[in-house]
Amino acid sequence: MASHGEVVIDTNVVGGWCFNEPDKPLAPAVRACVVGGDVKWVAPDLFWAEFQHLCRNKHYQDGVSWEDCLEHYAGTMELPRTDVPGILEECRDQAWEYIARLGLGSYDAYFLCLAVNPNLPIWTCDDPFYRICQRDPAMARFVLKLGVDITP
Repeated sequence: MASHGEVVIDTNVVGGWCFNEPDKPLAPAVRACVVGGDVKWVAPDLFWAEFQHLCRNKHYQDGVSWEDCLEHYAGTMELPRTDVPGILEECRDQAWEYIARLGLGSYDAYFLCLAVNPNLPIWTCDDPFYRICQRDPAMARFVLKLGVDITP
């Protein structure tokens, strides 16, 4: 498997590998790349808030047990990654620009900020996020959709 270097991994990809989501068939391969060292996962500190929200929704909306949610949460914490603190404060103005100019959601805007500043790709399964960024050539090169632009 090829080494991909540092990659910002969107929370929906992590949810895909944790909860075996059928619409994210390549997500488990991303996890394997992280575990095997072929991908160096870079995560904003905001990732944990979004992942907690995802786990909450899996429990209350999809009926996943809290025990399973806690197991996936703990397993995710154990994976090798670089957590980048201070994104909310550091990227506030840039994220606001992406929200206003591109129409991104706030989590997506902060993830994009993390990618743009050090010039890293974001791997996502989020079709609306991907499509919005594809409309802007400056942003399109950062946001790669699994199965379309990248196959781990």
